[in-house]
This record gives sequence, C-alpha cells and structure tokens, in this order.
Amino acid sequence: MTDRKFSLTELQNHRTKDNCWIAIHNHVYNVTEFLDNHPGGKAIILRHAGTDATDAFAEVHPAELLDEYLTPQQLLGQLNQVPRPKKGPAPSMTTSTPRISAILSIAEMERLALARLSPKALAYYASGTDDEITKVANGSIFRSILLRPRVFVDCTHCSLSTTILGNRVSLPIFIAPAAMAKLAHPSGEVGIAAACSNLNALQIISKNASISVADIVRAGPNAVFGWQLYVLKDTKATERTLAQIKAIPQIKFIVLTLDAPFPGKREADERYKAAEVAEGAPPQVWGTESALTWHKTLTWLCLHTDLPIVLKGIQTHEDAYAATKFPAVKGIILSNHGGRALDTTNTPIQVLLEIRKFCPQVVGQLEILVDGGVKRGSDVIKALALGAKGVGLGRAALYGLAVGGEEGVHRSLQILADEAVTTMRLLGVSSVRNLRPYHTAAQALECFIMDKAKDDSILNEVENMESIENSMETYANIMAKHKPNPRGPGYIKMYFLAAAVFLCSTMNGFDSSLMGSINALPNYTTYFNLPENGNASTGIVFAIFQVGQMCGALFIWMTDWYGRTWHIFFGCLGVCVGTIVTAQSTRLPMFIAGRFLLSFFATCAHTAAPLYLVELVPAAYRGTIAGMYNTFYNVGSVFATSAVYACHKHLAHRGNLDWRLPLWLQMVCPGLVCLVIKFYPESPRWLVAKDRHEEARAIIATYHANGDIDHPLVALQMREMLATVDVEHVASWKDLFDLRVLVETRSSRYRLMLNVAFSWFGQFSGNNIVSYYLPIMLSGIGITDTDTKLILNIVYAVVGWISSLIGARLHDVIGRRKMLIMTTAGMTVCLAIVAACAAGYTEYGNQTASTVSIVFIFMFGAIFACGFTPMQPIYPAEVVSNKMRAKAMGTFKLTAGAAGFLNTFVGPIALSNIGYWFYVFFVFWDTFEMTFMYFLFVETKGSTLEELDIIFEAKNPRKASVEAAKARKRIIKQGRDLV
Repeated sequence: MTDRKFSLTELQNHRTKDNCWIAIHNHVYNVTEFLDNHPGGKAIILRHAGTDATDAFAEVHPAELLDEYLTPQQLLGQLNQVPRPKKGPAPSMTTSTPRISAILSIAEMERLALARLSPKALAYYASGTDDEITKVANGSIFRSILLRPRVFVDCTHCSLSTTILGNRVSLPIFIAPAAMAKLAHPSGEVGIAAACSNLNALQIISKNASISVADIVRAGPNAVFGWQLYVLKDTKATERTLAQIKAIPQIKFIVLTLDAPFPGKREADERYKAAEVAEGAPPQVWGTESALTWHKTLTWLCLHTDLPIVLKGIQTHEDAYAATKFPAVKGIILSNHGGRALDTTNTPIQVLLEIRKFCPQVVGQLEILVDGGVKRGSDVIKALALGAKGVGLGRAALYGLAVGGEEGVHRSLQILADEAVTTMRLLGVSSVRNLRPYHTAAQALECFIMDKAKDDSILNEVENMESIENSMETYANIMAKHKPNPRGPGYIKMYFLAAAVFLCSTMNGFDSSLMGSINALPNYTTYFNLPENGNASTGIVFAIFQVGQMCGALFIWMTDWYGRTWHIFFGCLGVCVGTIVTAQSTRLPMFIAGRFLLSFFATCAHTAAPLYLVELVPAAYRGTIAGMYNTFYNVGSVFATSAVYACHKHLAHRGNLDWRLPLWLQMVCPGLVCLVIKFYPESPRWLVAKDRHEEARAIIATYHANGDIDHPLVALQMREMLATVDVEHVASWKDLFDLRVLVETRSSRYRLMLNVAFSWFGQFSGNNIVSYYLPIMLSGIGITDTDTKLILNIVYAVVGWISSLIGARLHDVIGRRKMLIMTTAGMTVCLAIVAACAAGYTEYGNQTASTVSIVFIFMFGAIFACGFTPMQPIYPAEVVSNKMRAKAMGTFKLTAGAAGFLNTFVGPIALSNIGYWFYVFFVFWDTFEMTFMYFLFVETKGSTLEELDIIFEAKNPRKASVEAAKARKRIIKQGRDLV
C-alpha cells in the first residue's frame, strides 16, 4: 500500500465497470479486476462504486474478508477523513417485546423476530424457494412421526449430554451455519457463540459470517466449533482460507457444503427491491464452484486440511452410502439448505428414514446430523431416535438473536433442551444414548420414501451388503434368479461393440504373420538384400516391433487420463501413419523406422482395447467375449498370409508389388476402428473413477441388464464399483510415472507377479518361434518350396483361429487356471516330439520324422491358441486392481515386448546354430511354467473385478480363488434348483 491519500471527489471519478474504485474502512481499493470474481455478483459493487461503502460492507462482512479476496496491489491508499453522518435512533419496534424468559416456544420467538427484523433481513432469513413446499415440509414432517412411551422406567436423572465428531457437548442441538447474522443483531455470530459457550453447545461458523472467525471463537471459550466451507471458483482463495482455519485450534472439523451449488429462486428476495438484497444474496450461492466431484474434491480438500470432514447437503441414501467410502469423511448433515435451493425435495427426516431402509449400516459408519424444520424438543428426540447424532438450528437461532441477542439465542436453545428432557422422561428414556427407532412410529411416512421396485428381496440384499465379500453370494443369487437375457437388445449392442474392438487384435495379428510370410518372398529379400535363412538384419526387422511395443507401453497411463476409447482412437490413427511409412520405404532403415511407428501406436490401441473390454463386459461372459478379442489375432494372421499368398501368385511378376500391397492392407482394420470407436461408450469403471456415476449406471444398465436401470445387477455393479474404485489423482506430470502403486502392498505385489509371469509365458513358450519363423523351420525339415511354405502358413493361422475360438468359450466353462495348466502340458509334449522328429530328420534324413514334425508343430499351435491366445491380454488385466490396471497393463506390454524381442532376435540365430536343441530348451521351460501355474495362478472365472480384490487379500490367493469358484458353482446350482 502507498501512503497516498484520496479525496472523496477523486474517488467519485472511478465508478464504472472498467475503472471501479471503492472505499471501505478509510482504505481505497481498485476492484475493477475483482468485479467478475465477486461471489455476490458485480452489480452490488457497482452500486457502491466511487463511494465510501463502509456501512454497507460492515453490515454483513468482517473486515478480514478484504484480505482474503483482495490482493495488496489492489489497495491504492487511504481516504481523507470526512465527517460521517451520525446514525439516528433505531426505528421503534412494531410490537413490544416481553421478557426473554417469558417466551415459551420457538414459534413465539419466530413471531416476535419477524415483527422486529428489517425488510432486508426478513427477505433473506425467512424466504424459501419457489412455492416454499420444502421449507414448510421440513417442519410439518415431524407431526407425522408418533412417539411410543414406556412405563416403569426411572427417569429422575435425564441427560442430553453426548459427543459430536468426538467432541463432548451438553446438548444434541447445534447451531447450523447461517450467514450474515449481524442483519439480525449487532452482536451477530459473537452473540451466538457466547450463548453456545454458556450451554457447552456446538456452533458451525458460516463461511459468510459477518464477524471474523477469530472474534467468534474468542467469544465462546466453552463452545465447540466447526467451520463451514464453500469451495469458491477461485480455489486458491479457498486454500488460503483453509490455511487460516488450520491455525485456529478451536475449529474441530470442516463442514463442506454441497446443497447450494446454484441459486434457488427465492421470490421474497426478488420482491424486495433494494439492490443489495437482489444482487447481494449470500456469496456462497453465486460464487461456489459448481464442478465439484467426489474423488477430485475430497482428494483436493484432504491435501489442505487434516481436520475431519463433514458433508452438508446429503439428500439421498445413495450419496450417504457413497460418503462412507472416503475415510476423511466422518459425518454427514442431512439438509436441503433450509428449503432455499430446490423446492419439493426430500426433507432431512425422509432422507434419514431412507438411509435406515436401504443402507442402515451408514448409521454406524458415519455420524449423521439433521438440519431443518425443528421447532420442538420432541422433534429433536424423534430425529435422535431414528439415528441422528445431533439436530441443527438455523432460522431459530437467528430469530432468537433478533429478539434478544445472546440472551435470545440462549433462550431458544434452552426452550428446546427443556422440551427434549420432558419428552425423554415421558418416553421412559434417561439418556440420549438410549434412544432407538422403536421409540417412534414413523409408518405414516412410508409412502414418502422411495420404493425400490422389482424383486425387493434381491435389491435389499444388494443395498444392505456389508462388504464385497457378501456381493459374491449376492451376485450368484442374481444370476441364478434374474439372469439377463444374453440375446436381449443390450447384449446385441455389446456384441457389435466388441466386434469393432476386436479389429485392434486383428490389426496386431495381421502384422505378426505378415512379416513371417513376406520374409519368404524372394522379391522382398532381394530388395533389401536379406538372406533366405535370416541373419541379424532379419532379426532387427522382426525385433524392432518388440522395441516399439515396449516404448508404447510407457504411455499406457494415458488411458487413465483421457479415457480408454480416446487411447484406442489415437493408437489406430498412429498405425495408419506407420503403415504409410513402411509401405513407402525404399531403404531398410526407413522400413525399420516405419515398423517401429506401427508397433508403438499398435501397442497403444492393442493394450487399451482389452482393458476396455474387461471393464465393460459382464463377469458371466467376460472370459468368452473379452477372451475372443485375442482370437481375432488369428483372423489377422489368416488375412495376412492369404494376402501375401495371393499377391505372390498373381503379382510376383510386377516387381515389388507382391510385398508392398500387403503392407498397405495394414491400414484397413485401424482405419475402421477410427471411424467407429468415438461413437462407443466409455468404460463404466473409468467413469466412476471420474465421478460420472450416472453415465456409468446407464452404461451398466444398457450392456449388463438390457436397458433395465432397476435390475438388481445394476445396483450390485454400481455398489461394488463405488466401494472399490481407487484412482490416483495426478498432482503433477511426475505422478504419471509413479509406479509405487504396483508394489505398495502384499496383494499388489502378488497381482504384479501374476501379471508379469503370464506376460512372459505368453511370449516365451515356443510360440513366437513357430509363428514368426515357421517358413525357416519348414526349411529346416526339408520343405523349401515358397508356395508350400505360404500355404502351410495359412493353414497354421486358420488352425490357430479355430482353436482360439474354442478356447475362449472353454475358459468360461473349465476356468482359466485349469485350462492354462492343461494346455501348457500339451505344448510341452508337442515340443518334445517336434524336437525328436527334427533330430531324426537332421541326423538321418528320415522323411517320416519330417512329416510327424509338421503335424506336431500344428498341434502345438492349436493347443497354444486354445489355452493362451484368448487370455493373453485378458488375464493380466483381470488379476490387477482398478487403480493398478493402466500401469500394470503397461508393465504387461513391456514384459511381453522384452520376451518377444529376445525370441525374435535370438530365434533365427539359435535355429541356425543349434537347430532342434532350441526346441529342447522350450520343453524344459514349459515344464517350469506348468509348475508355476499350478502353485500360484489364481482362478478368475466368474468373479467380478471387485470380487477379485477380496480374493487377493487372502493369505493364499490361489487357494481362496479355487474355493470361491467351487462355492459360486454350488450357489448357482442351488438357485437353479429352487427356480
């Protein structure tokens, strides 16, 4: 601040929206840039622009608020002292006020206050939204709840003492946050704090209090204080305020207010023509951030406060349940903003009854406070009996303040306390701790509580599950009694959706077999000067694909940032670019660079696609539908080998066209995916992680329940996802590469071990040697004709495709673990026979051994395709948790790329130098794989992703998964027998 002084005349020259000055407490401020950020709107400031607005400001705001919202640069100097007009005597009251002690009820206190309040205060305090139906219902609803007195109970000593958020208070009645208390009485919030201190009561200080927080807490040494938070659009200003609150030890918890993100239509305010009311309503209504979400907001808030968090404005049992999933949230306030936000909403008592009906466990997990409509001590007792820990006073406290300042607030609290004690004695209850629902009769309100239609027994089972462990049995019951029709419209949509996503796998298979076939073409090897039996350059051409795959895996975290479908889209678009570079190559380095680009972007799409399917497809069909994804790898193989064979037969005489045209065909599948993928829905689990719950619910209903939003399966899936979703919120770019989530617990380390092991096994079981180097292997056993090699390549791909389709279904029938163990044993036997036959042909020229070798090479491919191909991208995604999945799939691709690189680079050298002994190595290695799977692999068949979270927390996850599979099979069988 400068020492410059301004005259009132100078101040009056700056009163436009482009040049706006204002004086408060003899300081001059340039508020031009603040106009658009003022929580109460710019009109109220412009109305006082160029003037000394001290009186208007001080009436509703503490002086400290200036430091919170305005920067030091905006303070220009001081206003020359000018004589201030003396205020005349206060207008006489329209009615005489009796002694405070003579007031007998809250209703009487309200009548006196309404006659005393100024028109401005009256319009603000007493108004409700629209037709004020909710405002009226907040109070009248209590009349429908009856009490059930008991006799022969000693109630000589009756105590209202309790604890709220761990703080001992003498009353279960608290002062709810109410803004601008100085409109009611000059003592404002200080008078309320002093009254609370006398009674050892709780006061929640409004964010928009008219007196500073420090002055308020000083006035109430024996009171307990919470502080109301509105998150402003300028979050930095909110963070500064939180830092100030952190330094005030008397504040015991933060009340995050959520019930007024937008202004309601309060007609009494609008009828009051004074501009400061019409445009200067409480700042929180106009200035709060409207884009608050569960994970984002609560994660942010936890970074800026260590205090317990209470959520104010809960109006449904669904939100009450969701609040239990955040450890920092210790309580909720059932409130509809005093009927000042949305009219015709539930009253707090209705929400409390809804919670008791659909998720009663919330009552024991969170402290529930009720705010709204209380006018009698019996109302307080009714709310406490139904599960509330405390009951709030808003208008009643302000009315008491208006009538008698501190003494009036004290009297309002005392009236309710005395009435509550009388009610308890007549009920036969000596302490609020002993109040129970059976002390009330609230059946008359049943018709006002939402009704969960359909099969109530199943829905109640879903709503009342205590944990995900219970959901395993619940899921089995639903599938036994209410299994959705797999030929219904939603499932048909899912099949078409999956078919398009399968093209990402077709794209990957096309390339893998394409190079194996092209490598057999004389025109290709001659053009790039490559020997027929391969060399280091041949290995680099193949291995660069694995290098690109490993690099692409480093960016899989982006699926958590902007979604699964966008990652698939950009990946397929990049494949098209890589195809152009490869097909246009004139030199080997350019060809290798094109293959790197193609592999890099194919990895992005190929990794996100199965992740997307695993998160979208219902658990009952995940093995079949998601498992079929990788079977289309073989479709790509068939297309590639067939295309190369056709081009060689008909275009070999056209120079290089016989190998360049198949390269161009690589654009077909990714091009089709680019055209359709953005018309598809996002992963529901990703949407839940982004707090887009209703979108996720609609997708689950469409694709899991054929559009039936009320199907119990929808409720179960949403409940499980809300209970287990745990997504890392990125504070900086460095967090994107923070891999601690993969190893932070024993469970996560076990999951990572399975992910890495299966990734390696899927590429290092002898399969890559066969698929990439089949033509070279055929040469090694005496088959040298190019056409014969190409035809056998096609047959190998077709056999693999058929086998993988069969395997996709068998994995959902037999189970993942059993299938993998059995097929690995079969692969070991096949490789042992191939090695023996290859040795017989190599050493003795035995033609029969050559023929047998070909048969078992094809049998090996069929067995591998049946067991491994459907699960290669699915099992690694199943075994990791939601928050691990994106990074773990990156690890999967890195591991698979490393194994594939080792295979494809070393393969031709090993085949050239040690021949059939290379097959012998894989016989021993596959035996090790089979043993590893038997003792450590987890069965994932039939379990939802959330249920697998529980299995991995067991001491022996492998054993727990096998027992869970047996139990599920037994429950489903029993359910079908009952049906």
